[in-house]
Amino acid sequence: MIKLIHASIRCLLEMTTIILFLISGLRTASWQRITILLTLLLLILFWSRYMAPLSASRWPSHRRLLVECLLFGSTIILTYSLINPIWASVYAVIAIINTTSEHLITTPSL
Repeated sequence: MIKLIHASIRCLLEMTTIILFLISGLRTASWQRITILLTLLLLILFWSRYMAPLSASRWPSHRRLLVECLLFGSTIILTYSLINPIWASVYAVIAIINTTSEHLITTPSL
């Protein structure tokens, strides 16, 4: 039951990351908008290939942790500077707790 709740929160966190990146991209100048939206597209493709739980080429935990820190950290910065500092703070707390529990608790694939 706990694994299911954790996986559900993780899925919501990943979708929220995409949405916040998208909103951030829409609040910038046109050339920055294109850059952020292309980055978002590449991140989605990368995530589905190397980070997804059921991916055949899923990276080991230490590599995933590095990518998650970079991705969630940049989402926090974009959200703080372009959207709302309170949203960024809430997102940061959820991302930190979820990522920490993801890598501290060894869970087999769902």
